[in-house]
Amino acid sequence: MTRGEAAGGLLAEFMQGQQSELLSVQMSIPGASRLPPRPFLDIGIGIRKAYLRSVARDEF
Repeated sequence: MTRGEAAGGLLAEFMQGQQSELLSVQMSIPGASRLPPRPFLDIGIGIRKAYLRSVARDEF
C-alpha cells in the first residue's frame, strides 16, 4: 500500500465522520509552512542546488 492510498483511505474515514487511531495521527501532523519572500527563496534554492551538486560530485 502506498502512502497516497493510505492517506486516501484516511480521508474517506474523515469525510464519513469515523474516528481511528491512524486518522488521529494523520490529523495531528502540522500543515505546510509558507514559503519565504522571493529574494530569500531564490538565494536558498541556489545554495541548496550548489550543496546537492557538491554532494553528488563525490558520489561518482
